[in-house]
Amino acid sequence: MDLFAKNIKFLRKKKGLSQEEISTSIGFKQTAWSGYERGSSKPNFSDLKKIIKFFAITATELIETDLENVALNENSEDLKKAKNVALNVAPTVALKGVNKHFDQELKITIVGEPEPEYGKQHTLIPITDISVAAGGGQYNQEYIENVESLRLPEQFIKRNATYLCFKIKGISMAPTLQDGGYVVCRLMDKGEWAKMPDECIFVVSDNEGKSYLKRVKNRFKKGFIVLRSDSPDRADYPSFNLAPDEINTIWYVEWYFTAKMPDINSQYYQKLQQLEERVDAIENKKH
Repeated sequence: MDLFAKNIKFLRKKKGLSQEEISTSIGFKQTAWSGYERGSSKPNFSDLKKIIKFFAITATELIETDLENVALNENSEDLKKAKNVALNVAPTVALKGVNKHFDQELKITIVGEPEPEYGKQHTLIPITDISVAAGGGQYNQEYIENVESLRLPEQFIKRNATYLCFKIKGISMAPTLQDGGYVVCRLMDKGEWAKMPDECIFVVSDNEGKSYLKRVKNRFKKGFIVLRSDSPDRADYPSFNLAPDEINTIWYVEWYFTAKMPDINSQYYQKLQQLEERVDAIENKKH
């Protein structure tokens, strides 16, 4: 087995992924990936770039370095360093609660580590250019192309699961999810569908190639699920149903990242104020 075939097999197993899972994540056919691991075929330049981006590795390392031996040597060195790691513990910091319903002290112990990244395992989550519409849905490309990756600590994700990171497009899930933000999603097995959490947010793709980022009501016992928006504008963002035979994949949204602050005031408090004014007007008419 050549170094390339050996290395991609080692890297896949290190992530705890099956050939099917990694093929789905990168956007290959499983038969193509299997051929790469056996050494019976070689990737073209475009596929090689996808593999390099997925594993965050250089082409030279992937093709010319025995990564398994490098990992064994690094683990040996890590064990030696671990004995010398010291934690710097600062005094406990007391914060006064500012909420009128919560006036006790909050105590936080600050712990510093000389090498904050030392000994921590991370997993790369592919950020794809798949179009996830937080509105009416739009067609995806024929394959998922990785443009970059998000690095998350392993304890943040479920072991041996397939993850992708999608960029949000649209405002139908505002103010919960903001346009331009990112959601990290775990692919659910079909056996999990019937027990999927109710009223949680999922990315659902149908057999026509459309993807929807919606809050889902689990009604599989009745033969369907309900997809709805968090936007109060029900006229522009109506709810709709999908039957199991219309669904291709379901991704459970586990993490959400955004640089935007939700504008709760304009969308909720303003409407609440309008409602209160209407109630006051009705009460005044009675008197």
